[in-house]
Amino acid sequence: MVISVRESGWHLMMGGTFDPVHFGHLRTALEVKEQLSIDCVHLMPCHDPVHGKVPGATAEQRLKMLKLALAGQTGLLADGRELDRAGQSYTVDTLIGLREELGATVPVGLLMGADSFLGFDHWKQWQKILTLSNLVVFHRPGWELDRTSRVFSKLEKLDISPVSGLNGAEAGANGSVVFVETTQMAISSSQIRQAFALGRSPRYLLPDNVLRFIVDNALYGAV
Repeated sequence: MVISVRESGWHLMMGGTFDPVHFGHLRTALEVKEQLSIDCVHLMPCHDPVHGKVPGATAEQRLKMLKLALAGQTGLLADGRELDRAGQSYTVDTLIGLREELGATVPVGLLMGADSFLGFDHWKQWQKILTLSNLVVFHRPGWELDRTSRVFSKLEKLDISPVSGLNGAEAGANGSVVFVETTQMAISSSQIRQAFALGRSPRYLLPDNVLRFIVDNALYGAV
């Protein structure tokens, strides 16, 4: 059964280290929420990432910063489910657990940037991820979604054709790839950490209450 995106009640997840969370994360989540007309986006910090460097703040601190950033915000939720699981954090394991919770028919979406999508075929059990979830991909500054890239050819072999935009788009519970346009904000967590390390202010790149938490806890070399 095909379910309209705008009538489905998607469960949309945005994973990341959020080290720290910033306005780029929040604006992207909000815009995609509105484009898909869904009730809530779950922002989900991971343990030390499998595909990247060890974060500068602990998992608990990153979750706390995310909760501070989302305080009073309806429709965006800090979700700590990955932190409740011991050991390395893999997306496929999270999705298996989520499917056990939601059942097989609820449309699930995994929100990721173009940089992550272009390397998606290197993720653990990436084909299985597509049997558990849809992918919702947003553009990022400096990353081109070139359809000659390797991941596109691998999706083609699975008979998956990514679609751009959501006008008239329909998706089932899993197996679709949708590209969405969002405001491209050239803000990164590494930029914020570097600002602290250099003794510069990252104000206006992240929420003030998150900035206060960082300073109060002397994270990233803040003084």
